[in-house]
Amino acid sequence: MLTAYLLYVFASIVVLIYFYLNNKYKYWKNKNIAGPEPEFLFGNLKESFHRRKHIATVFKEIYDQYPDEKVVGMFRMTSPTLIVRDLDIVKQIMIKDYAKFNERGIKFSKEGLGDNLFHADADAWKAVRSHLTPMFSSGKLKNMVRVLSQTGDRFVDHVTNEVRLRPEQELVSLFLKYNIATIMACSFSMETDINDMQVYEMLNVAVFENSYISELDMVFPGILRKTNRSIFGPTVNNFCYEIVEFIKNERNGKPANRNDMMDMLLGVNCDKLKMKNGSEDFVEITEHVMAGQVFVFFAAGYVNNTITLTFSLYHLAQDQSIQERLMREIETVLENHNNVLTLEAINEMSYLEMIFLETLRMHPTTNTLQRSALEDYTIPGTDIEIEKGTLVLIPPLAFHHDEKIYPEPEKFDPERFSVENHKSRHACAFLSFGIGPRTCIGIRLAKLQYKVCMVKFLTKYRVAPSTRTKDAYKIDPLRTALEPEGGVYVDILPRS
Repeated sequence: MLTAYLLYVFASIVVLIYFYLNNKYKYWKNKNIAGPEPEFLFGNLKESFHRRKHIATVFKEIYDQYPDEKVVGMFRMTSPTLIVRDLDIVKQIMIKDYAKFNERGIKFSKEGLGDNLFHADADAWKAVRSHLTPMFSSGKLKNMVRVLSQTGDRFVDHVTNEVRLRPEQELVSLFLKYNIATIMACSFSMETDINDMQVYEMLNVAVFENSYISELDMVFPGILRKTNRSIFGPTVNNFCYEIVEFIKNERNGKPANRNDMMDMLLGVNCDKLKMKNGSEDFVEITEHVMAGQVFVFFAAGYVNNTITLTFSLYHLAQDQSIQERLMREIETVLENHNNVLTLEAINEMSYLEMIFLETLRMHPTTNTLQRSALEDYTIPGTDIEIEKGTLVLIPPLAFHHDEKIYPEPEKFDPERFSVENHKSRHACAFLSFGIGPRTCIGIRLAKLQYKVCMVKFLTKYRVAPSTRTKDAYKIDPLRTALEPEGGVYVDILPRS
């Protein structure tokens, strides 16, 4: 009798859930906004949930299905979400009406690194960013060139040892070493051994493994913050807090004139802010805040440039004429600067800049820019209404491969980013670093990190296709970053 009763209760709950979701999945139809038909529980993310496709690929496919729509309604599991596919609306939301969309809509435990610059609430973000911005001044970057050059030389020595054994190399795992070493040096003043990165390589797996915690938040929005859960596991958490503890002890809790990220944060206890309700409050730079910044500087600092360097050299291997032109530019500029790599020399390498931007155009490292509506909002000039709390997505991969914006989008063409061509496009057409006030704080360091490596590497080596070089690469659905599945192989050949 009890078993039959429990089965009846269970069946009733399932039926109620079914009808509840079935009604919820009519959300966009009731607003007359076009979009793909959702599937029960999965919404429009069944392929990414089963890890058959990366979520960035799913967003791009939805974007491509509706070429005549300015916005598309879809469901992240059970959460109604709006994909924007019009650049004027992108500008409106991300820049002009930024104050109404200044949070990303992903909130989780502050103790679990939730106060990092990427995920932090608007007030905490404002406080932390204001203290870290001086780290990227021209004076600080000039000093970083020296650190990056020294690390670049050690990295090239490592490459020399590797290619002696075999010319064919897998680029993601190779450039991971350079980027981890440089970000540890620039952000935390900690030297690492490029030849022994086992701990960091294991950490890399933990940082970007594609768990199901994000899908849980899509089904139950806000549950992570309410239950004090993090989207990161204990391995990542412990690493970030250990870095904070080590540096605080080493520097006696005070700035040590290193001019790195931790010095900037150790130099302040709190920041006075004008809150949204007009009152003043203090945002304290706690150990949790510091650990959060350790995470975002470490993770974003190595993975994005690893992917960008990998794909740049892949395209150079595929097109030797582009590679030759870049090597000639590097040689000419260095000769003009007495073969000393300085910030001024790097800034003169315009073709290297174009290759950097075109690589990020074809292979953006962010799966989506997302914002949560802080109030009910009607997009100016339209009858499109966005309710408070609705998540708005802007997919860089889709925009960057839209032939209306970038003709022949699958062709690698650095000339797209010549001064003339760049100016002729919409101001929001390039989205790899975000757009608007919450754009990436580390753009200048990321460019410098990338360019120093390219100069050091191409001064001694060139790349060519190997037997395992592919014509195209699928984004790995098992990773949260937009990494190539199976790695990228090329032959690395000494320059005569």
